[in-house]
Amino acid sequence: MADKKATIKQVAQLAGVSTSTVSRVINGRDPKVARKEVQTRIWDAVRQLDYTPNLDAQNLKKNKNLEQRKQGRQIGIVFARDEEEKINPFFIEIARHFEKKSLQLGYNVKFSVRYEKENPKKIKHIFDTYQVEGMLILGKYSPSLLKMIKESCSFYVYSGLQKIQQNGFDQIICDGYQASVATIQHLNNLGHRKISYLGEIGREARYIGYKDAMKTLGLPCPPSHILSSRFTVEGGYKAILKNIHNLNVTAIFCGNDWVAMGALKALKEHGIRVPEDISLISIDDIEDLQEVTPLLSTVRIPVEDMGKMAAKVLIDRMEGERILPLAIELPYTIINRESCKPIT
Repeated sequence: MADKKATIKQVAQLAGVSTSTVSRVINGRDPKVARKEVQTRIWDAVRQLDYTPNLDAQNLKKNKNLEQRKQGRQIGIVFARDEEEKINPFFIEIARHFEKKSLQLGYNVKFSVRYEKENPKKIKHIFDTYQVEGMLILGKYSPSLLKMIKESCSFYVYSGLQKIQQNGFDQIICDGYQASVATIQHLNNLGHRKISYLGEIGREARYIGYKDAMKTLGLPCPPSHILSSRFTVEGGYKAILKNIHNLNVTAIFCGNDWVAMGALKALKEHGIRVPEDISLISIDDIEDLQEVTPLLSTVRIPVEDMGKMAAKVLIDRMEGERILPLAIELPYTIINRESCKPIT
């Protein structure tokens, strides 16, 4: 069993870093203080040792007793989308900022787990083992997963790109539907009329936003312009290869950055230039885009604010600060880089 009175020195020793590095990573004072691999080791050590900062020293509101706050006050994170490859870095970043903010408020994240619809017993076992009081749900979830969450904890908050129609459900979102509509309008302003959609289709707000925007603008949207794909690099790559000889478009709107990276790879392999032949734009603005050539245009989602606000909203509810559910929508920003060009 982990020592519930672990010190920051013990966290530093387990992670193999200095106490000052642990402090800066935990408190979020400098996002570039350590490499991602180092930050991951620190958060793993925090969870393993059940480390909680000295809340009295931080003079948190109402000066609640430390031991009283710690008793039973544990949080979990569920990556709800059943991805084919690995967890999308977009959701990993939200989770990272959520965990930092939770720890600053005196709450430990006991686990983070990826949902696998083919193995529901695995996640149920984790829920039963840790018995957390609150949970963060990241991304579009299935009804069966939500049922397990409701049976396993008292409080939960959702964060993602899709509004959830649930009574009593706290949610921190950046509206993927509106972001998609704005992206199609942006492409149209650049002169593009033949625009494909690449990404997931079923119950997907980004796809619905694309279709509605194309209809509103009076742009053609034949079935050949809809390139169905999982939101993964491999999915985007395979979808483009499958349709490589039928890409009668000037721009492709990709539902997320991962699928855009796969599309770019496939286009390059077949000598299709971006943006000279086809413009590409996506959604998320993950860090991996900085290593892609040409630099991909995208819609920036405020992942740091989403993570921090999700933690604050969840903990406020756990502490009885409010009863009514909150639905908070954060703004997006279109970032035009090298992969989009106007039609001349």
